[in-house]
Amino acid sequence: MYKSELIGLIEKFVNFHTQTGMSENTLRAYYCDAKSFALWLYSNKKNNVVLNDKTLSNWQISMHSNGKAPKTIKRRFAALRSIFNWLKTNKYIKRNPFSEYKLSISIPKQLPRNLQSSEMLQILTAAKNLADERGWLTDISVWLGLEILYATGLRISELCNIKINDWDEATGRLKIKGKGSRERVVFIVDQDLIRQVCLYLKNRPYTSNSLSLLITNIDTALNPDLVRRRLHELTKSSGINRRITPHMIRHTTATHIIEAGVNLRYVQALLGHSSIAITEIYTHVSSNQLKEHLQKANHRAALLNSYYHNP
Repeated sequence: MYKSELIGLIEKFVNFHTQTGMSENTLRAYYCDAKSFALWLYSNKKNNVVLNDKTLSNWQISMHSNGKAPKTIKRRFAALRSIFNWLKTNKYIKRNPFSEYKLSISIPKQLPRNLQSSEMLQILTAAKNLADERGWLTDISVWLGLEILYATGLRISELCNIKINDWDEATGRLKIKGKGSRERVVFIVDQDLIRQVCLYLKNRPYTSNSLSLLITNIDTALNPDLVRRRLHELTKSSGINRRITPHMIRHTTATHIIEAGVNLRYVQALLGHSSIAITEIYTHVSSNQLKEHLQKANHRAALLNSYYHNP
């Protein structure tokens, strides 16, 4: 396959799915993974390359040698497989080499990283204090956005895509468009937070033309990169010495509501997971926390100490 041909096919995929409503983040991820493959494929100055098992095996070996994580390698192969499946279905190509290639790679299980309750409270307090101190619309939106993230367990992209019409102040209901354009409903049940959202909408500049729920000083929708940057700043100002991401807030919400006794099926619906197996990973997090609390309590040692010191 020629370099210009591959690049043209990738652009066809992206252009088509731009029109179908695929999220910008998903499209960007597909494009970046396809671009990384194309850059590697033609890095040896050859303009025409055969896509076969040996080529794909060499790509896998190259990524591994360059320190790419197993999860990254697997994601890139999955992205290229999807792109080439679409190209084959639409008769741009005759075969999909990625579907024929047997990818053998193991991904070590990693438990989600969540925040301690004290850390979550520190970040929300710091965001609120900054919003009160400066009074900038962007700061208020970031603070309210973080509160909504923790209250609902939304993905950051889902939060930034919420429109005013998706919000029902009478019930605290939010209509969410999630992964794969799947729609779901989540609820804000805390009455104080519902009042804060209503107050925010009431005090928004009357000149705003944005349909987005959360906006910036320049009347644009709050975007994921901005929230990530602000969260990083808030983390540092709070004295927390580790990197905190919006997705960790989602993990924290899931862990906290499971610990509060909410049924796993309801948690799955809240988070928008396609499978209950994905949600079940949070039960392992809760189990780890249970072990930590038991170790701190160590009731057996306390019992024995009490006996030996008070015979």
